Amino acid sequence: MKWLRQHKWTLIISVLLFLGITNCQNLDQSKHSLSYSSYQIPSDKIDRKRSLGSVAIGSGGLFGKGFGSSIQKLGFVPEAQNDMIFSIICEELGLVGASFVLLLFLILIWRFFVIASHAPDLEGALIASGAMAHMMIQVILNIAVVTNTIPNTGITLPFISYGGTSVMFLLFEMGLVLNVSSLVK
Repeated sequence: MKWLRQHKWTLIISVLLFLGITNCQNLDQSKHSLSYSSYQIPSDKIDRKRSLGSVAIGSGGLFGKGFGSSIQKLGFVPEAQNDMIFSIICEELGLVGASFVLLLFLILIWRFFVIASHAPDLEGALIASGAMAHMMIQVILNIAVVTNTIPNTGITLPFISYGGTSVMFLLFEMGLVLNVSSLVK
């Protein structure tokens, strides 16, 4: 659509600004500044659980321990099936597997952008760009939590984390975007 092609940089800048404002509000560096500067496992319970995700990421290495061979998911990493699933992916599949998962998300988000830019009307463009922004924010926030960049937010990793409601809404959004893509000529 012509409108989206003319304003695509405005849309990208506004999404990045929104992400920057959201991340600035979530950071509490006065409480967690010691755990960011130290590679030792902290003594208090909250920071200890968060740093175990980093231990899982680091223990995966380049190619990982093998699918299903994670040690940290057996009770060390909190919510290993939900919030910290990316750290388990890093431990089992390594840097190569984590990069592949990120590449799949980038391709999906890029396809949403292409569908939004070629949508025949404004409604279709807004549906596709809204679904793209929702998925992009979820991926960024989940990976930021797992890598100890921001405090735990409870945001799931799309299509990978355990949870019925999140998957249901993501599949609903995918259906809407597929409907918009069927109208593109």
